Amino acid sequence: MAAKEQIKNTFIQYIRQHGKAPATPYNLMAELGEDESFFYDNYSSFNNIEQEIWGEYLTETVQRLRSESVYAEYMVREKLLAFYFTLVEVLKENRSFVTNELSARNGGFRRKILANFKNGFYEYINVLLEEGMDTGEVEQRMLVAKKYDTLLWAETEFLIRFWVRDDSKDFEQTDAAVEKTVNFAMDLIGRNIADSAFDFVKFLFQRK
Repeated sequence: MAAKEQIKNTFIQYIRQHGKAPATPYNLMAELGEDESFFYDNYSSFNNIEQEIWGEYLTETVQRLRSESVYAEYMVREKLLAFYFTLVEVLKENRSFVTNELSARNGGFRRKILANFKNGFYEYINVLLEEGMDTGEVEQRMLVAKKYDTLLWAETEFLIRFWVRDDSKDFEQTDAAVEKTVNFAMDLIGRNIADSAFDFVKFLFQRK
């Protein structure tokens, strides 16, 4: 196993067993029977490990989606729903680690460790938005359209927070939150009554 994978897996296992991160890289390396320098040969801090792990959660989510043959046939709304449901499944496999990472005793929702995840999400979602604009599912509004990815990232943060706190059976409340949140977002970025009203007013002015 590569050195980085060894360190990363030991870090995750330590948190699962102890409910908190190691106090120092020295403590973590003691679990591996390695010198502290072994850690710094691969990472500069625990934050680096955490960012890498979260980036892998995003990569795993997208890979699972694209491995399903039916995914390519989905409309944008369905792809977004599938993304969140798959993300929840990936996080569920690592719930002890994830909930500790984002718990109040560990500083609450720590955006810094989501940096790689966020970058990967923006890459994924902007491709999806372009697809939606091509099919007409997403309205290409001047200026506002540039903020669609920011809106959907805020939705993603909300759903991760919601899932971390969800104690319902089989995370049923999270499933409901995903559906309602995606429907709300698609209603905002898709064609809606405001667009129809704008087109109507524009039509009236053009006739004068």
